Amino acid sequence: PRVRGVTTTVRDATPDDARPLVRIREVMILSTWVEQPSSTWQEPATEELRRQLESGSMIGVLAEVDGEVASGALARVWQQLPGPDDDGSRAWIFSVATEEPMRRRGLARAVVSRMVERIDALGVARIDLTASPEGGPLYESLGFAVAETPLMRRRHRA
Repeated sequence: PRVRGVTTTVRDATPDDARPLVRIREVMILSTWVEQPSSTWQEPATEELRRQLESGSMIGVLAEVDGEVASGALARVWQQLPGPDDDGSRAWIFSVATEEPMRRRGLARAVVSRMVERIDALGVARIDLTASPEGGPLYESLGFAVAETPLMRRRHRA
């Protein structure tokens, strides 16, 4: 398909796509919250992502332009206890990013749309994500809404 002036292939990721998807994660990190991350995390992240893509506990989607990965997204899918309003199936979409020269061409929209299709096909009751200010309008246009409950976090202190 053509996405705003470029011939693009949007496809489901395989375990062999772990390295380029970690690169897309680095693009997301650099563009949202870290100026220069350490260079020690990419190799362990690649190996862990490869394992999780193989097991199916993680799914990925990527967009290629001229055979090069230009955009991508990851999602964790899991089952928690059912509740009164759904069956407890959950997905968390994260690491949505596009390489700088390819931005504003609809690649992230194509990737996230495909990811939502995959998750919906699994029958998942709830999909969550955290949106940057730039990404918010994209996600809203795809049916996401701001949740009422604020996220809280605690990190282990060694």
